[in-house]
Amino acid sequence: MTTAPTMLSLYERFEQQTKKTPTHTAVRFGYQTLTYQELNNQSTRIAQHLIAAGAEVDQPIGVYCHRNLDLIPCLLGVLKAGSAYLPLDPGYPSERTTVVLEQAQPKIILTHSDLAERLAFFSGQCLTVDTLPPQVPSRPLPHVSPDQLAYVIYTSGSTGTPKGVAVEHRNVGNLLAWASTIYTADQYQAVLASTSICFDISVFEIFLPLCHGGTIVLVENILELLQFQPDITLINTVPSAIQVLLKEARLPSSVRVVNLAGEPLSTPLVDQLYAQGTIEQIYDLYGPTETTVYSTYALRQAGALATIGKPIANTEIRILDEHQYPTPAGTPGELYIGG
Repeated sequence: MTTAPTMLSLYERFEQQTKKTPTHTAVRFGYQTLTYQELNNQSTRIAQHLIAAGAEVDQPIGVYCHRNLDLIPCLLGVLKAGSAYLPLDPGYPSERTTVVLEQAQPKIILTHSDLAERLAFFSGQCLTVDTLPPQVPSRPLPHVSPDQLAYVIYTSGSTGTPKGVAVEHRNVGNLLAWASTIYTADQYQAVLASTSICFDISVFEIFLPLCHGGTIVLVENILELLQFQPDITLINTVPSAIQVLLKEARLPSSVRVVNLAGEPLSTPLVDQLYAQGTIEQIYDLYGPTETTVYSTYALRQAGALATIGKPIANTEIRILDEHQYPTPAGTPGELYIGG
């Protein structure tokens, strides 16, 4: 176990980075871009509107937005208001959205005006980000401590019923501190953000670059790479998706690192990726939503046996039997995660 780093909230980490690289591109969506300073200004304005609407510290605020240049300012705006973002994907079935809202009970949802009619059943406030006034009375942003909630993500649950997982700023802070020791600045210079915000891999895709001076390359989904080839250095996805890109020869040559999670990663697929000649590292990552995105990692090698590797920083992994005793080496058991 390593010593925990000094913890800041996610938005404080982003604001520190903004001071260092104000004119650097923070988000790219097609031909549209936002610099760090522009993103900081937009997210602060959204936070002020949320505070004026009654946003409360540590309470969920729904984000039901199109996947465009407004999405990242909305997520940061919720965090700056001291609240936790509750991701709601317009592409998901309406029944799921209804169940999540009934369980989480947010008082405010950030959305787009053309999506608001889908939320007619919602009894709280809908703020449409595309029609918010450019000016709002300035209010001090609340102090956000590391043990306050950053987001509440609903998983499918083992029974198929959505289950809410609440994650604090310090948990994500630990993930980012670990990642900054594993990946170089060149490798996260341009990170593909292709995962729905309802899936926790998106947390890595969004906040690793934002808190360390990289650029988020935002797309609707990873299969957009079949149509165009953006300049990206890191892809974070599932093995089945990367197989499609390999089959169609549409893996951008600029990619230096591939993170694969969510499904078993076979050695033949690892070998195929390294055979491209441009990929420097392939990571096999594992972790339930409850343990904040990733719990274990392995730098896979060509021709080597499959493994999920070792725990990330400040995380413990144990393999226990049915009586919760450690199993001998080579004996099957159940994975326990702590930290």
